[in-house]
Amino acid sequence: MDKYPELWAKVKGEFDLPAIASLYNNIDYFGLSSYPSLYPNFPTSMVENAISQFDFEFGYFGLSVNELIKKGKEVHLSEYGLGGGTKGDGSALAVDAAGAAKTPFFGIFGSYKKARDPWKLADLQTPSPVRDYLRYFYSRTLEYLTNEKSYKYRVDAAFLWNQSSWDIQGIYPDSTTAEGSYRDPVIVKWIEEHNGKAMELRAP
Repeated sequence: MDKYPELWAKVKGEFDLPAIASLYNNIDYFGLSSYPSLYPNFPTSMVENAISQFDFEFGYFGLSVNELIKKGKEVHLSEYGLGGGTKGDGSALAVDAAGAAKTPFFGIFGSYKKARDPWKLADLQTPSPVRDYLRYFYSRTLEYLTNEKSYKYRVDAAFLWNQSSWDIQGIYPDSTTAEGSYRDPVIVKWIEEHNGKAMELRAP
């Protein structure tokens, strides 16, 4: 972020700023991928770190997330989740909460295999700090989405990235095999309860 002003000055002329402003003023919603690098026991407010980063850069285009919200635009987290990996090639499992928190955008690729499950979901009786962090991450996320007025931005929708080890709902066939599943029943229940309450609030 420190270098952004200097680098922006070099490329600003390449953008049609009035056209970009017009685009955002004429859409119903805008979405962004949200994989903020965090740490164990982070405060709930840090869930919106990716939005804050986006808003910081947005400001150089003469735009503001909260100003668009005031105009009736919705903010969507169009890609969200925690992968439990530490390398971009999908080969390395996080072995502690700090590792999982630092790189939520990395996960484990391929069909479910017990030996390659960062969350250790096939053996829920065995303690796992990485699984504990997974549940903490989603509990803070749901706290944030439930109490939006307590934080800087209002998020209208969040969509999970359900690929491989990110698929804690077990939606896709390769997320569940004879060895087990990436589906976490605890988090699934939380999400179902949250969505049920949200639908009740939106009912006419």
